[in-house]
Amino acid sequence: DYGGTYMLERHNPSAVGVCDMDMSCSNNFTEDNIDVLIVSKYINCVTHAVLHGLQLYLQDIGIIHIIVPASMMSRCLSMKLKRVTCYEEGQVLDYEDLWVSSSWPNQHGWTPSKSRGKWYYQQFLKLLAFKKIPLTKKYVIWDSDNVLIPLCWTNLVQNT
Repeated sequence: DYGGTYMLERHNPSAVGVCDMDMSCSNNFTEDNIDVLIVSKYINCVTHAVLHGLQLYLQDIGIIHIIVPASMMSRCLSMKLKRVTCYEEGQVLDYEDLWVSSSWPNQHGWTPSKSRGKWYYQQFLKLLAFKKIPLTKKYVIWDSDNVLIPLCWTNLVQNT
């Protein structure tokens, strides 16, 4: 599980627009666009459904930024979807620097559980991604398995 969905606002946006893998951007969108940030362990059919739903039903969507493990980068890049940019998680936040540290336990005596280490890492990826990824002023952190569907479809299911 990669957590929930959050709406965050950056205080000093570095760019708004279409971003290439080298993180250079062109300003093709307005400031009203909202980027989406997804941290995903896998690229699979669920990922495709999530991206399709976001692009089809999310109003004022900007770029969808997906952070994946190195093992999923080629799969992510092979999707070749418009306004979707893939990032290898190690480029965004180095797991080893974060967890192999002499600062554990912290000043309050807390040490992250080894079994929860990846979960904590994913949370830090979501919260610190704005430092490495050029996001719009307002952006959404979207859970990697939340598929956006139209309201009329849910009403249809409820009536059967």
